[in-house]
Amino acid sequence: MICSDYNIAYTRRRFLKPCLSSEEIRQLEALERLCFPPQDRYDFRTLRLFVSLNGIGVLRYYEESLPERPLVAFHMFDCLTAELITLDVHPHHRGKGIGSHLISLSLEKLRSLGHTRATCEISVGNVASLNLHKKFGFKPIKLLRNYYGAGRHAYLLRTSLRQPTRSASITIP
Repeated sequence: MICSDYNIAYTRRRFLKPCLSSEEIRQLEALERLCFPPQDRYDFRTLRLFVSLNGIGVLRYYEESLPERPLVAFHMFDCLTAELITLDVHPHHRGKGIGSHLISLSLEKLRSLGHTRATCEISVGNVASLNLHKKFGFKPIKLLRNYYGAGRHAYLLRTSLRQPTRSASITIP
C-alpha cells in the first residue's frame, strides 16, 4: 500500500506544520538506520524538518501482507524545486521494483505540477542508486566535492520531465 502526503501551501512561509506525525517520522528514522551508514543518514530532527518544508512530498510503501503493515520504503521530494531528497528501501525488499515505482510516482507528480526537469544528489559510491536513477534519465551534470563531508563526494544529477517516465507501469508485489 502506498500513502502519499504533501505539505504544499500557497504562502511565502518556507516551513509549515509537519505533514507526518512524530510516530510516522520515527518509522522513517528507523528505516534510515537500516539503509544508510551513520555518517550518511538523516536523524529524527532532520526528517522532521524535511516534512515541515513547504512543498515537501512524501511517498511511503507499507507491506500489506503482514498484520502490523511495516514501513518498507519511503521517498521524499520537493514539489517546489523538483529535487528528489531521499529514497529508502528496506534491505530485504530491494530489487522488487518498489524504489522504481516510488521514483516514477514522484516524477509524475512533479510533471503534473509543471516542472520540466528534476534533480538529485547521490554519493559517487552509491552505485545502486546511481544505476536506478539512470533508468529515469538522470545524468551527472556536476561533481559536488566534499558534499557528504571531507573526501566524500556526490554527483548532482538532472533529468528531463518532458517525456513520461518509462517505469510508470511497474507493478508492486
